[in-house]
Amino acid sequence: MPGESLPLLSARAKILTPVAQLLGALYALFILPLLVAANVTLDRVWREILALGVIVVWYGALVGIVGFVAGLFGSAWNGFWVGLSVLLVGVLTWLFPWIHRAIRMNKIQAQMMRHVEELSAGEKDKP
Repeated sequence: MPGESLPLLSARAKILTPVAQLLGALYALFILPLLVAANVTLDRVWREILALGVIVVWYGALVGIVGFVAGLFGSAWNGFWVGLSVLLVGVLTWLFPWIHRAIRMNKIQAQMMRHVEELSAGEKDKP
């Protein structure tokens, strides 16, 4: 039966399991429609990932605050640490479009510099 193994889990796993399930559902909710839709631009994907990052940050902050309050009242600090971890995942998700954009711009800039060097080397060879 579902839920029979819950008492066997550690305290951290009891917190982490539903948090991970919700995060998986959020990521699937935001990313899966983009994969199956036609004519999706990279700009739209980036906007969806930014929105996903904001939601995950808020969710991580909520879990962290609840874990902090639970820790103050004598419970374990596991919820607080899980919340901070989710917050970090949200920040990384939110930063992904800018990191991706910077990597692409660096590749484009390097390619343009090679092209300019090839053109200038070709002009030097001409009499």
